[in-house]
Amino acid sequence: MAIVLRLARARGVWLPALVVGITALTAHILDFAVTLRMSPDLEAEANPIWRIVIDNWGLSAAKLYGFTGKLLLSILSFELFAYYLDQREGLFPDRAEGFSSFWCHFGAGYPSDLVQWQNLASFFAYSFSLLGPFFFYVALLNSLSNSTLYLRFPPMLMALAGYLAALAVSYFVVTYRAFRRRESD
Repeated sequence: MAIVLRLARARGVWLPALVVGITALTAHILDFAVTLRMSPDLEAEANPIWRIVIDNWGLSAAKLYGFTGKLLLSILSFELFAYYLDQREGLFPDRAEGFSSFWCHFGAGYPSDLVQWQNLASFFAYSFSLLGPFFFYVALLNSLSNSTLYLRFPPMLMALAGYLAALAVSYFVVTYRAFRRRESD
């Protein structure tokens, strides 16, 4: 990750990435705390990996596993968002007349065999790094699991599908806006 966050190109990367990382950490820790509040023995936990850890190593190890996993996901969110911010300008075309022209030439500066991977890595880094805030919704649903209010919210998979679709749209809009901002400077 040190390569991604080289000091020479880190201007404008650290603060936004830190905000993303702290937001992810807050959402993950909230989800962890709500899970433990609702099921202190993790008996109601549906995560199969947590169940395996409980069965093989006990409750304390499962709680440690859950906490460290949430912490590492938050660090990864910070790093991937920093990666996205650091490398996206290298994918910008020299010029574009509009939104569709921009995306048709996005990544044109890379060798042809590498451009598809760079575009995919950029999209993955952006999308994965911003999954953290979804866990605010997960924590909310977990806190309402024994309530009739729970049924008024969209099911988890439907909400996740909507969230992922919104992330995909936001990737295109945010990246294009960054290109336009760079052009106007």
